[in-house]
Amino acid sequence: MLEALYERALAEEFRLRGIRFTRQTEVAAKYKGVDLGGFYRLDFMVENTVVVEVKAVQHILPVHRAQLLTYLRITGYEIGLILNFHAAVMKDGIVRMVRSPKVFASRRLPVQASSPHARCSTHP
Repeated sequence: MLEALYERALAEEFRLRGIRFTRQTEVAAKYKGVDLGGFYRLDFMVENTVVVEVKAVQHILPVHRAQLLTYLRITGYEIGLILNFHAAVMKDGIVRMVRSPKVFASRRLPVQASSPHARCSTHP
């Protein structure tokens, strides 16, 4: 299946379990505080705590890890997950990453589902 289908299925699972999330959240691209006029699009922000990126690839590559670290850095969130649905066993497709507060500023930026394509769930 395509990543988009896994993303929809994961969103439904979050909804069924009452897990709060935003989907396809846009975050402004900035360099040294200057808005670059573009944005990054995060697959999920879960419980306003964890960035989740959905993949359906043969192997998680360094570029996928760099992507998630960038998302953690620009949002200020500490924890991120890559969920690779191509893995034969899901537990083998999970990569957990923690942003080092010693390397990056620990300021957490507000992230809003500002995209017309973003879908929010605020189930308790």
